[in-house]
Amino acid sequence: MIRAFSPTQRIRIILIAGVVPLVIAVVGVIALLSWTDLPDPIAVHWGPTGSADGYGSLLGLATLFLLSVVAFAAIVTVAIARLRASTRPSAQPRFLVGMSVWFATLLTAVLVGSVGIQRGLEDAAAAPSVLPVLGLALVAATLLGLIAGLVAPKPVTLEPSSVEEPRFALAPEERAVFTRTIAPSRIAIVSFAAATILVIATAVLVAVVGRPAMFVIIAVVSLVLVLSFASLNWRLRIGRDGVRLRAAGGYPRFTVPIDEIAAASVVDVQAMAEFGGWGIRFGAGGRTGVILRSGEALEITRHTGRSLVVTVDDAATAAGLVNGLVQRSRA
Repeated sequence: MIRAFSPTQRIRIILIAGVVPLVIAVVGVIALLSWTDLPDPIAVHWGPTGSADGYGSLLGLATLFLLSVVAFAAIVTVAIARLRASTRPSAQPRFLVGMSVWFATLLTAVLVGSVGIQRGLEDAAAAPSVLPVLGLALVAATLLGLIAGLVAPKPVTLEPSSVEEPRFALAPEERAVFTRTIAPSRIAIVSFAAATILVIATAVLVAVVGRPAMFVIIAVVSLVLVLSFASLNWRLRIGRDGVRLRAAGGYPRFTVPIDEIAAASVVDVQAMAEFGGWGIRFGAGGRTGVILRSGEALEITRHTGRSLVVTVDDAATAAGLVNGLVQRSRA
């Protein structure tokens, strides 16, 4: 069966994932700017015990908050609104809708609550613990996020597709090999680059502020980014021994022997909706993906029902060769 969102459903998605978070954020900012009994500067950072240990301006904090909500809501809304028809059921669109509302609610509640407890104080250092605010914010965000995900529309079912799986007829001793180098899309590169810039900027900020303990977190995140960059380019090889996929650096790698393969098919992958992003991803139905872009992909289904999805050009040729090799191995 083929599933897709109708025009009316897309409008509902835009309203829930895009407009609702913005309304929540704007209401929060208006409330903040209407308070005239706040200390100057206000507390903008809180230590692990919940006490204030960093100070700044209300306007700067509100601006950063609003930009964060707008950016996140825009990314989620565009990603879902541009979804194409798919043969795979997926909970990712509804999850992303819920995440957009959850993120906006959490930030708004934390911001309004942490600033609200400073009203009437002459010195922000005297502010009470922010921990109760964090707890209430998390509960409110989770509740609204769940509601948003539940009321988000499900894609409608269209007429089933009658496209047959590609298959090459191979002679008993005939040798055939398919190889491709797989490179990421521009949007994937931009996403990784943006994450890298954010880590560098955070590291510089930590160095300036002088919080050595935070360098451990920065180091861990940096290591994850390095490993992610190492797996941006992949090499796919299909031959009589099966399917081999490895990163340019040699690791990680995936191997699927021919005798474990039930079938290969060409699928249309939507990176954000089906896998939640790019890189090594995990989707619904036991799918593991090496997803470097949206669009044409090769799906290798095992006898166990689990599958490996790889975004690669000329996926029809790759699938045809795999199916031909599988058929010959059973002869």
